[in-house]
Amino acid sequence: VTYNNEKIVSTYIYIKALVALKKNDRAILCGLDALKHYKEEHQSKYVSLLCKILLEIIDPISEPVKYFKILFLQADIWLENINIYEAERLFEQASYIIKDNYSLFDSKDITHFFHRHVNQKLHTLQYDKAINILKNFESLPNLAPNAPLIINDRYCVALYSLGHEEEALEKIDEVIE
Repeated sequence: VTYNNEKIVSTYIYIKALVALKKNDRAILCGLDALKHYKEEHQSKYVSLLCKILLEIIDPISEPVKYFKILFLQADIWLENINIYEAERLFEQASYIIKDNYSLFDSKDITHFFHRHVNQKLHTLQYDKAINILKNFESLPNLAPNAPLIINDRYCVALYSLGHEEEALEKIDEVIE
């Protein structure tokens, strides 16, 4: 289904109305569905606006996975399109949620999150922080099969950027192997 601008806007307004009417369960259900369509249509502005609404009505204590996924999506959108430094704050918040509820997340979600979190640090030239996240990332259990590739690749970028060319080459050799 292609979402045209009218449908995008009307869906967003409908969800805001549900929240105003305190029909949060329905708003969350509709909001999650709309997010899929907004992402498919590359509507980052509406993805961001809708994430903001959903983060206000989803309880992070009783629904940590749902809350995390919305928070991570918002951080990722801001990283790529809107506000890289606000994205940093959201990534930090999301990292606490994933650490406190680690067993609730699957290996694919964990790997994807840490990959993007490291990228956020690399985008903002925070290479030392990226390396610290990578050290934490590689020590985690139950990562996706592609995690070592991502970890070593990102190490290579961070180490090379810091002038540690030999170490960077060692990491890229591990990627190639």
